[in-house]
Amino acid sequence: MGVAFAIGLAPFLFGVWGGNAMGVGFGFRETAHLLVFAIVVALGYESTVLARRGWTPGKRNAGIEPRLAARPEQLASRRRAVGRYLVTVAACAGTFTGVFILALALAVSPTLWTVCGLVVVSVVAVWLSALSSALLRSDRRGWHDMAAGTMLVSADALRPPKN
Repeated sequence: MGVAFAIGLAPFLFGVWGGNAMGVGFGFRETAHLLVFAIVVALGYESTVLARRGWTPGKRNAGIEPRLAARPEQLASRRRAVGRYLVTVAACAGTFTGVFILALALAVSPTLWTVCGLVVVSVVAVWLSALSSALLRSDRRGWHDMAAGTMLVSADALRPPKN
């Protein structure tokens, strides 16, 4: 998802860093549009991959698969995998909204870099909360897994051994 976000953000990066040298910078409105575009690209990529396969390339490369928590021998449906992802996205959006409102209440100027920083802080906070909640449970399921009824397991752990 980070790579998809970076690809969506590329016009902004070239416009701000490369554009300033040529006198072609973006204003706040154009930059905000490109930031929203990058977020849509990243979210669209992730949800499309999950809807098609049920797991992301990163999970596949790490050798883990989403499974049903109630029946670990069964792969999680694509719907559950997307649901697991959307629960996390909703938590990120909610956290960002809360932090943004707090920043405005504290009279923090909503510049592009402030907004980008708040997005990063929100995503990191949600990611750390999912990881820490998994560390506190013996089955290592984070709050997003519990909400979706899923768990991640080693792809080889539940396959029958080859003779």
